[in-house]
Amino acid sequence: MKDKNKHVAIAYDENGKCLLVSKVKLVNDLELNKLFNEQREHESKELKDKQKIEDTFEKLWSCTSDINKRNIFIAKATYDRFVDRGFIDEDKEFDKAFFDFVFNGCELDYEKMPNEFKTIFEKVVG
Repeated sequence: MKDKNKHVAIAYDENGKCLLVSKVKLVNDLELNKLFNEQREHESKELKDKQKIEDTFEKLWSCTSDINKRNIFIAKATYDRFVDRGFIDEDKEFDKAFFDFVFNGCELDYEKMPNEFKTIFEKVVG
C-alpha cells in the first residue's frame, strides 16, 4: 500500500494562514549545489535587469529639458487618471512630493516614486 502522506514546505503569514506550499524533494549534495548555482544565476539576472531599468529611468529623469519636463507632467496626468478610475491606489506621499516639485522647486526622489508612475513615464518618453 502506497503512503498517501506528502512532504511539503509551508510558508505562513503572521496570522498563521498558509501563503505558499511547495513540494519537498530529497537531493544529494551534488544536485543541491547545482540548484544553488541555478538560483544564484537567476537572482543575478533579475538584479541586472532591474538595475538596467533603473539606470535607464535615471538617465531619462535627470534630463531637465523642457520636453522632458512636459513628459513628467503628461505621465503624472495619466497616473492621476488611473488613480481616479480606481486602477491604481492613491499614493498621498507621492502626491505631496509632486506638489513640492511643482510649487516649491523640490526634486522628486526616484526611490519614492510609485512603480506605476515609473512605468507610465517610461512609456511617455518612448
